Amino acid sequence: MGRLELRTTDGVETGRTLTYWREAVLRRVEALGPAVEHQRFRAKLVHLGGPDADFVEHASDAVTARRDLQRLRRDGCDDISISLVASPRPVGLIHRGEHRLRGGDICIMDYAQPMEILRPRHHDISLICSRQRLAAAMGGDPTALAGRRLPSRGMTTLLRSHLRLMSREMERLSPAERMRALSAAVEMALAALQSEKGLPADEEQVPEGLYQAARLAIRRDCHDPEWGPLDLARVIGCSRATLYRLFAARDDSVAAAIWQARIERAHAMLTSPAHRNLRAGEIARRCGFVDQPTFNRMFRRRYGMTPLDAARLAADGERP
Repeated sequence: MGRLELRTTDGVETGRTLTYWREAVLRRVEALGPAVEHQRFRAKLVHLGGPDADFVEHASDAVTARRDLQRLRRDGCDDISISLVASPRPVGLIHRGEHRLRGGDICIMDYAQPMEILRPRHHDISLICSRQRLAAAMGGDPTALAGRRLPSRGMTTLLRSHLRLMSREMERLSPAERMRALSAAVEMALAALQSEKGLPADEEQVPEGLYQAARLAIRRDCHDPEWGPLDLARVIGCSRATLYRLFAARDDSVAAAIWQARIERAHAMLTSPAHRNLRAGEIARRCGFVDQPTFNRMFRRRYGMTPLDAARLAADGERP
């Protein structure tokens, strides 16, 4: 478990690239690519398999993928894909209606129902989940989700960030870390679907997803000095009591996580050439601190030096 599968058209004879990709990757759909057969079709796939879900990152030249009734009957696949459009170009989707997906959208695709996807040169990041897992989380048949685009707020924005982070860091993670990241991604996706249906996030079904989503939200919003546990609970769609239990179960606390994120953000800014012109007090303010002595004390406790010392040390290290 945790081993990455990488596929690419690199090294395939120019006239056979689309044929190769149809046979090696796009086996569940009818794939139509360049109109001129001798044109080169470029594509890459990263696949990570898990016990009840897979991570699939797919980038390729323009291709239309069609899954019709004949193919449905032939392969019997009924998995469900939760897919992020990771490139800026819009994608056309015919799947329980006609949809136009934009860059950053997350959409649900049901492989047990007909679909047609009109992709320009694109980059998608998907979680392929078993129908049983989604049905358990949703409390019923997920068939009606086909073609639905998740709203760009709350848990969905955190899921988008997590998928992009997985895409960027996947090859550098250990097998065990990959599986933890995949498990958290699936649980975030289920929590986002629960929220979309108006259900509270179920901490028993998706504990790791809620916790990792909370950590992402903290890193994103900790710069606001007024932002706290109630705001965090609202973002991830759970009660404040649930939020505290999630952190306590990991010997962590919400308050400590927020302060740690602020200190780490401040350290990154103090040691970055891009913020060399900012005073330490201004950096503290931008990182959510309203009291300079508190910032100085917490910074020294975390890094063993004052903020000014950290900034000077970083500047000295940049000199030839």
